[in-house]
Amino acid sequence: MKLKSPLKNNDILKSLSEIFPLFPENYEELEYYVPNFCSASVLLNKKKSIEEIVNFQNEKDCEFWNHVKDYSRFFKRRFSKAKYTKTFFNELLESKEKEKDALKSSINRYMLSVMSVGNNEKYYKKLDRSKTRNFWKLQTESLSEIEDRIKNIYFLNEQSLGLTKILDCQESFCFSMLFDEDIDQNLDFLEFINFSRGKVLLVSSNDPVYKRILEEWNCTKIKNKNINIWKNY
Repeated sequence: MKLKSPLKNNDILKSLSEIFPLFPENYEELEYYVPNFCSASVLLNKKKSIEEIVNFQNEKDCEFWNHVKDYSRFFKRRFSKAKYTKTFFNELLESKEKEKDALKSSINRYMLSVMSVGNNEKYYKKLDRSKTRNFWKLQTESLSEIEDRIKNIYFLNEQSLGLTKILDCQESFCFSMLFDEDIDQNLDFLEFINFSRGKVLLVSSNDPVYKRILEEWNCTKIKNKNINIWKNY
């Protein structure tokens, strides 16, 4: 069963079937690195690798995932007392910027996200009464599955270029998505990653700057989408 991220996915891929067939053969035997966290769906649903390191540019997101990994029992305890009502949702929304305790903030964010439209943490998602009855029980079960999947993953908050130096290893596999709004930072990253000894798979738009820098890489175009998938193997 596909695991779903509790937070909104910044995924430009709509289907995992587009990406997993392009992963290296036996990639689970390689050290897996994500220099700039980009897709919870890929991370949660790929096969486990011998070592997995995920880097975040956003400190709050890194903190959130470490809390889910290390303190899930506190999330579940809070779920057991929660209600699925618009009043409760508004209370979470109001406390979003006020909560000073980091763990409580992560727990509130989790609940706010799963109760909102498209996990946007803004607008209440109205459900039929039949679905609200067991909502938090199902969230607890989902959290247990997520916790089991991420328990051995290292979540870091470092500069991407510093982290990618570990890719000077042939037994590694790096996966990343390149967003056009970060194009200057992407160029610095690409200049480095071009010389990686490990296997690398990148997802980008059709911007010609990527084609120029990655012209020697294998490219797969996603039909009917403005997406290219690049790999150096």
